[in-house]
Amino acid sequence: MIGLLIPYLEVNDTHVFNPDWTPHARLHEVWQLLTNTTLAAIGLWLVWFGARIRAASLIGLVISAAFVGAYLLRDIYGGSTTYADGSVKIIFGLNATVIAVYVMGAVAALFTFAAFAGSLAGNDRSRDA
Repeated sequence: MIGLLIPYLEVNDTHVFNPDWTPHARLHEVWQLLTNTTLAAIGLWLVWFGARIRAASLIGLVISAAFVGAYLLRDIYGGSTTYADGSVKIIFGLNATVIAVYVMGAVAALFTFAAFAGSLAGNDRSRDA
């Protein structure tokens, strides 16, 4: 989701090429996309080539928690999930962005909990030190 879906949804005129955004805001958007995509790639590499499930799940959890934090603090800095034209992506009557990140965060939290619980129970197959 972080490495492919989010960039697919944001490299367009609603985000990266949004003419209403200042160049500085677009720079931060591209930076965030590149950072998160790179972290997602590192997470996949950790799982596939190093069997480091705990580290990979923590990366996903940190990215998800950071978005949730930004969302919860939005009133302080004037943030919103509403586009400049006033529209909001809706799925099942709810904000699609918030749903996606909460689902991703819940999955990352479950994987993180399972990876750490497995190591505490002596079933550590993640090879994390």
